[in-house]
Amino acid sequence: LFVSDDEHLTFPNLNIEMLHLMWGAKEAIYKLYGGDFKDLKNEVEVIHVDFESNEISTLSRFGNHICHFEILENQLVLVYC
Repeated sequence: LFVSDDEHLTFPNLNIEMLHLMWGAKEAIYKLYGGDFKDLKNEVEVIHVDFESNEISTLSRFGNHICHFEILENQLVLVYC
């Protein structure tokens, strides 16, 4: 999968919604930096998800980033940084 060991520890009860948010954040960071990653599983870490502010905190070699998300109809997820 695309979830690192550290992320499994941080988010022990992953459900489909969390997996969509995590993948969306990793993909947004990937696109933000023009695909300059070889291993998203380990090079981009989701460190926090805040459902009140709809923000996802990430960490990569490019630094910390806050991505925003919206959960749309039919469990569609939009994540952008």
